[in-house]
Amino acid sequence: MPSFDELRPVLTDNDKAQEFFIKKGVICPPTVCPRCTRPIAYTPNQRNTVRCRAAACRFIIPSKCDKCDGPMAEYHDDTGELRSKVCQNSSCHWTWRVKGTGYECSVLKGSVLQNVKIRKDQVLWLAYLWLLKVPARTASHITGVSEGTVGRWYRHFRRMVIEMVLQADKEDYMLGGPGRIVEGDEGKFGRRKYNRGRCVNADWVFGMVERGGERKLALIVIPDRKANTLLPLIMSFVRPGTQINTDKHGGYNKIKDLEGYNYEHRTLCHKYEFVAQDGTHTQTIKGNWRVLKKNVPESQREGSNLQEYLYECMWRRKHAKHLWKSFIEGLACLRYRPEDIDRLWEMREDREESWSPEESSVDDSLDANSSVSDDDSLSEPSSDYMVI
Repeated sequence: MPSFDELRPVLTDNDKAQEFFIKKGVICPPTVCPRCTRPIAYTPNQRNTVRCRAAACRFIIPSKCDKCDGPMAEYHDDTGELRSKVCQNSSCHWTWRVKGTGYECSVLKGSVLQNVKIRKDQVLWLAYLWLLKVPARTASHITGVSEGTVGRWYRHFRRMVIEMVLQADKEDYMLGGPGRIVEGDEGKFGRRKYNRGRCVNADWVFGMVERGGERKLALIVIPDRKANTLLPLIMSFVRPGTQINTDKHGGYNKIKDLEGYNYEHRTLCHKYEFVAQDGTHTQTIKGNWRVLKKNVPESQREGSNLQEYLYECMWRRKHAKHLWKSFIEGLACLRYRPEDIDRLWEMREDREESWSPEESSVDDSLDANSSVSDDDSLSEPSSDYMVI
């Protein structure tokens, strides 16, 4: 992460923040008029708009709204001649008239800054503080933005990086390979101490970490700890030829039998030892659970909310050495407005499906000998697996 002194100009000046966004490609002013195809150039102005000055452009009938790209309806006079076209988007209603309205649109169109009411330098400030894991209340005092607004922007940023994970090349988040070691374990996010107190709803999470280097993570909310749930995830995230270290939970018994993957499976029983005589251990993934649980609020440790935070943890671990650069590059590639990303996640939650053995590529016979042999108790989770 760059220091505050390095970013001070763009974090404290609105115009320089906009120049920064343009330079990095987060804001992309159009260079060609979509109506008359003549070149246009953006010059900074208070309205943050770019306009075509060609005289002929004013008389070319637009096929869609200049502001929101929405559909337009035609309005005719008593003689049947076209008088105007009006955008049908209820939040826009932009109007083109026959007398001539040249092409003009906001340079913020289609970016994360479209329809944003806080200043651009404040958006950068909030992004910087979010990457540093500064609490929303503290960020509110630093930036002068209300705590509720800070919370919403933090949610936007988290969902943005999740989209970066989901749209990335699958190889970027694959673990292991020949000569490498991956540790696997299941953790429950939420538990009553000594089985006392109120009942706690919590989900199981299957985690895998690659030793050495970036220590890349794969974290998925699971409905249970059966072989039909765990083995497809191992095949999805772990490269063939990898050494996989786990405990002796029955769900891992068939790892060596997965055809075409050539996994080397080593186990140990935590009831008797934490490091086996041959050096096998799962202390790396065990040590990650505490850090991960610290980063997930207790109120968000169920279902899709939990999976959001887990994806964020995966992204942060993958880009730990260059968080700021990766985040800005991601904003330039995604081209999502805040309301777009929220609408996308609402659609995903509506399509949430439960995990079923029929959906996995592992034969049901793999679960035949998957009895629990480790000392951990097997309890069912409170919500379904979220297929994203």
